[in-house]
Amino acid sequence: MRKKPEPRRQRDWMRWRFLLLLAGMALGLAGVVLQSYRIQIHHGEKLRQEVQRIYQREITVLPARGSIYDRNGEDLAISIPVDSIYARPGRMEDMVGTAKKLAPILDMDSETLLKKLRQESPFVWLKRQVVPTVSARVRALALPGVGIVQETRRFYPNLELGAHLLGFVGVDGQGLDGIEYQYDRLLRGETNRLVVDQDALGRPLASAEGLIVARKDGHNLVLTIHKEIQHSAEQRLQEGVEAAKARGGMAVVMDPRTGEILAMANVPRFNPNVYHQYPKDTLRNRCAVDSHEPGSVFKPILVAAALEERLWKPTDVLYCENGAYRVHDKVIHDVHHYGTLTLAGVVQKSSNIGAAKIGLSLGAERLYPYIRNFGFGRPSGVDIPGEASGLLRPPKWAPIELANISFGQGVSVTPLQLTNAFCALANGGRLMRPFVVREILDAQGNTVERRAPQELGSVVSPETARQVTEMLMAVVSPEGTGGQAAVEGFQVAGKTGTAQKVINGRVSEGVYIASFIGFAPVPHPKVAVLCSVDEPVGAYYGGQVAAPAVGRLLRQVLPYLGVPRTVAVRPPRP
Repeated sequence: MRKKPEPRRQRDWMRWRFLLLLAGMALGLAGVVLQSYRIQIHHGEKLRQEVQRIYQREITVLPARGSIYDRNGEDLAISIPVDSIYARPGRMEDMVGTAKKLAPILDMDSETLLKKLRQESPFVWLKRQVVPTVSARVRALALPGVGIVQETRRFYPNLELGAHLLGFVGVDGQGLDGIEYQYDRLLRGETNRLVVDQDALGRPLASAEGLIVARKDGHNLVLTIHKEIQHSAEQRLQEGVEAAKARGGMAVVMDPRTGEILAMANVPRFNPNVYHQYPKDTLRNRCAVDSHEPGSVFKPILVAAALEERLWKPTDVLYCENGAYRVHDKVIHDVHHYGTLTLAGVVQKSSNIGAAKIGLSLGAERLYPYIRNFGFGRPSGVDIPGEASGLLRPPKWAPIELANISFGQGVSVTPLQLTNAFCALANGGRLMRPFVVREILDAQGNTVERRAPQELGSVVSPETARQVTEMLMAVVSPEGTGGQAAVEGFQVAGKTGTAQKVINGRVSEGVYIASFIGFAPVPHPKVAVLCSVDEPVGAYYGGQVAAPAVGRLLRQVLPYLGVPRTVAVRPPRP
């Protein structure tokens, strides 16, 4: 029979067992602490990211695009809140069923929608910028893996007004043309990241709100454009184009003292809210990106050069060959047959022969720098994308080429270049840089930058500019070619022009661009206006087609600007 252990030895054994148990527990606890430390320190960030991936999602959301205002603070382009529908395919319970339920609401084919959902992407846009009724119906379905996020959509409250100048924005919030494109980086701000809590199935938690991790809304722009003048320019141009049964037209209104563009209009017009519904050709701002031969509106540039060089005086007389003048093997014609005309008379009557003789007396080497200095053959520097330089070849011109350039053939210019050159004549000989953005504001409305007028250089003396202006005043008289641009109560100066169109490198017979450029009131002009009518049918001279539109526009613009009448109004006929 085995002997029972003595009590003392039993107590020692129990003590050792207890100590071993404590040591084991201590080692186990130390292991847990060590493992926790290792997880938190060495793998903590990775695990946190994994948890966030499962229980949070991050969505890129466009910031609020900055607004565009006219010079008086009127809205031209704004951003409005709008819902967009997205999917997280990996979080869906029934992809086919989801596609069938969403397709009629989103006005999409279920197969097309299913193809989108089956893309190997954790995030898919289903339809962006939907109307509120659509997002409400999607929200009511509460489909796993389908969500709604609020973005902003560009909206142009005045529809067609200023569309060619403003441009338009794509669905991704990127400016695609016009001011929207030119100043896209300022307007769009910095991309937002939206973090949303979700359950394990990818459904937004009902109590969770999105957290904007990064947000910087776009800057706002204040333009030089005057909304009422822009509206008048578009209406008067539209009337002129319709009356002439023309293909289209262009109009520019500027302040000759500063270079500010007050209006810029094109016909046909388009609505930038639905720009994709129009032909691409309709979207071009032809005032800045298209060039054509100017015709007789170019003659004042020639005459300014002749006066500045002191080769001619306004009263000097030329023989105009009774309507036909041969230069080598080419014959230059005038519409009317003139014998002798003064230099001023050449401008008033718009004699091609007189202009050719003046140009030949100047020579290419002396004339070319003046044309260049008036801003032709190079971009004006306006803050509009895609500006054309026009065409001005180096001055190795044959005599017939020099003669043709003298009355606006063999050179191409944009409507904006022409208007800016006439602004230099109107303001005493200073060429200004035309501009559209007057002020840049931050998202809170504080001024970041205010643009000042910029003089590019003096092209002629104030005296030469005054003499040319007097000649242009005679054009807008009953005896001149631009009498229909006259405005009672204001002295208007201007010039008509009629140019054959060059299509595919060839002059097209019977296809014209009719133009008129004027400024008022003389002697202190506040506004310069150009109107060009493209391919008029029937009457096609600038004085018949374009001058009346400029006259009607000036009758509205001058009162808008608060310009008082400077010429006595004729009493009504009895």
